[in-house]
Amino acid sequence: MKSYRTGVKPHRRAAAKFVAEIHREIQKAYDEQAAYGVNQSKIADAIGVNRSVISKQMRGTADISSARIAELAWALGRKAKLTLEKPAPAPDGSNVIGEVHVVKFGDAKPATVTNAKAVDKAAFVVTKEERP
Repeated sequence: MKSYRTGVKPHRRAAAKFVAEIHREIQKAYDEQAAYGVNQSKIADAIGVNRSVISKQMRGTADISSARIAELAWALGRKAKLTLEKPAPAPDGSNVIGEVHVVKFGDAKPATVTNAKAVDKAAFVVTKEERP
């Protein structure tokens, strides 16, 4: 079976996870307010933009600024808050974070292995991030 290598740099992975979390929180607040008649058009009117802008940002097909996050939160009756947390130490006590992704054609999901343990020696990429 053919396979290919994929590797996502740790800083891009962290950014993607953060953006996904923001979108989940906005969508959760939107779903709660939809029961009270709030829709994308009303949100767009409240913050002075076109509904298509709100639609694209809520779907994740357009970039969203921190200012827009605060505006969406306000329009949804929420307050935006950012917390920067220190990551938990690596379980083995090392100062390296590593992850391997092996994707084989036909697999429904990529296999994920942490701490640089290989699933298939013929096809893996290890990405590392040194902790400060």
